[in-house]
Amino acid sequence: MFLRVLFELYGSEVGEDTAATGDVPVTGFQKHGAWRAEQIIKKCGGVLIADGVGLGKTFIAGEIIRRYRERKQRVLLVCPATLRDTTWDKFKTKYQLYIDSTVSFEELANDEQLGGIKKHLKSPREEYALVVIDGSTQLPKS
Repeated sequence: MFLRVLFELYGSEVGEDTAATGDVPVTGFQKHGAWRAEQIIKKCGGVLIADGVGLGKTFIAGEIIRRYRERKQRVLLVCPATLRDTTWDKFKTKYQLYIDSTVSFEELANDEQLGGIKKHLKSPREEYALVVIDGSTQLPKS
C-alpha cells in the first residue's frame, strides 16, 4: 500500500535523472525525506532512516551529505568494508561527494582516537559535524 501511494505521488520522478552536475539525483519524496531527517537531526541530534529496500536510503544519505558539505562541514561515513570499497566508493565518485573519512566498522573500532592502535580518521573526531552509519550488508549473489 505504501509503495502504491509513493508511486501515485512521485511516480513520474522515479526514472528521472539530474543533469551531469554531480548532484545526487533524488526524487521529491527523497528530498522531503532528507529535509525531514535534517529537522530531526537538529531537534534530537541524530536520525535513523529505515525505509524499505529500494526506496533510496543511500540517495537520501547522499543528499544530506551534500548539504553538510555545502556548509563546509566535515562528514564521516562508517560502513562495512565491502560497501566502502564498492557501493559507496562508486556512489561518491559518480556524484562527486567529498567525505572526509570513510572507514569500516573495524577501522573505526581500531582508531587511535577511540583507544585503538592505528590512525584511520583523517580529522579529530569532534570535528565531524555529520556521521553517517550504513549498517547494511550485501547478500552474496547466488
